[in-house]
Amino acid sequence: MFLYSLREIDVTKWKSPISDGKWAAHDIISHIMMWDKNFLDNYMPKLLDQESVSLEEDTDDQKFNNGAVAYGKTLTQLQVIDEAIYAKLSNSLKNAKVKRDS
Repeated sequence: MFLYSLREIDVTKWKSPISDGKWAAHDIISHIMMWDKNFLDNYMPKLLDQESVSLEEDTDDQKFNNGAVAYGKTLTQLQVIDEAIYAKLSNSLKNAKVKRDS
């Protein structure tokens, strides 16, 4: 899994923007992790119960993204990576259950 390979990135590179005006790897992984968690918490339970799911139109994406980056900054590199891996694996397992039960 790609996320495992990020454990080897030097912490300076991990925290540095990937280019001018862009996020660091740390911020990108935090962002993806939090969107995965949002999906798991808010949408997956409905899918598992075979309920109708509609995306919330009133989600302030930028506010969510900023919160995800801020949350990630409270964690170490390994904590961010581990939480991202956990979210991805949880999502994959629950998604497999939905497909199996369909």
